Amino acid sequence: MNLVALRSQVARPSVVIGSLLLGIAMGLLFPELASRLALVSNIYLALLKMIVLPFMVSAIIFSLYRLFQEGHTGRLLTRIVGFSLLVLMIAAGVAAVTALLVTPGKNLPAETMLQLGQVVGGGAASDEMALFSQDQTVSGPSVLGMLTQLIPDNIFSALAQGETLKAFVFALLFGCALAKVPAEVADPLSRSMETIFHACQTLTRWFNYFLPIVLFSMVASQIAQTGVEPLQAMLGFLAALGMAGGC
Repeated sequence: MNLVALRSQVARPSVVIGSLLLGIAMGLLFPELASRLALVSNIYLALLKMIVLPFMVSAIIFSLYRLFQEGHTGRLLTRIVGFSLLVLMIAAGVAAVTALLVTPGKNLPAETMLQLGQVVGGGAASDEMALFSQDQTVSGPSVLGMLTQLIPDNIFSALAQGETLKAFVFALLFGCALAKVPAEVADPLSRSMETIFHACQTLTRWFNYFLPIVLFSMVASQIAQTGVEPLQAMLGFLAALGMAGGC
């Protein structure tokens, strides 16, 4: 079996569902052993996070440079921004209507909600908040302050700390500026960005070969820690998500 056939096999719905079911059974029957499998999923997630920023930055810079080189940039950007805003508004409306109709998470026991919160938030102490306290006046962030926080004062520090939005802003500005540089100077850097982009794509394909094993390990370790109650609670959210996606 060649790599292309193997990649198509690991992405089949039957393989994904089978991995999930096996992970649930492993977590219920052998919880101590299943809890040790968290190391596998943690390594896989770390590998994916490793390539997110190089993938995003190289793709934006390379794509913008090519877009400006093709011409008619203003018209294309206007269409892209307008279409994106339209899709965002439609998606927000569909999500709101679906949530009102399905009401996922309604009438769940308090213990199940607590376990679900630990799964989603990781149980970090920084996520805790007081439900009953004295009224305090909290001023929301200003628009100018939010815009200032999006601009990286040190792009290398932003990349090292994994600040995705700051890296995104830098990539947009840098890609637009690169398009204004003479082609004989900008082409080598553009080819370098293209090389990084394709290399990140290759790494992603390699990582996907291990998707069934990772799903099995991730579900098994999670079930061993929290049981099946959070999974049952999330079925409503998954149903709402499927309904909204089908629309």
